[in-house]
Amino acid sequence: MPLETFFTVSEQVRFFLLSVVLGAVMGVWYDVFRTIRILVPSARKPLPTAVCDVIFWVSSCLVLFLFSYNVSGAVLRGFMVIGSLCGFVLYLMSVGSIVTGFFRIIASGLMKIGAWCQKKSAVFVRNGKNPRHTKKL
Repeated sequence: MPLETFFTVSEQVRFFLLSVVLGAVMGVWYDVFRTIRILVPSARKPLPTAVCDVIFWVSSCLVLFLFSYNVSGAVLRGFMVIGSLCGFVLYLMSVGSIVTGFFRIIASGLMKIGAWCQKKSAVFVRNGKNPRHTKKL
């Protein structure tokens, strides 16, 4: 029984809308990498940024391939790619800026908590030794 490659208009519309949702999910995945750049200062350098971008794009292509495999029988249609790009751009231009702002607030709060904990731990531990527990021989 051969695989049917013709889809009705309603099926194509459904695939397109699903690919728009997939693009929005990819936007959330991209925000994860943006949050890593916010939290980890060394991730802002060119090499870690490039590695994060490669990981993002390879994983997005893999997800798009798996999506097309499961939804349309491994037939990647142009409108699916366009729908994913539209969903990604719509997410970044609308909710993405709000989510990124929320992640920035969380990141700055975590950085402040981390700096406070580091400052407080310096009072108790000096050079890897606790001054209260050092014994004089």
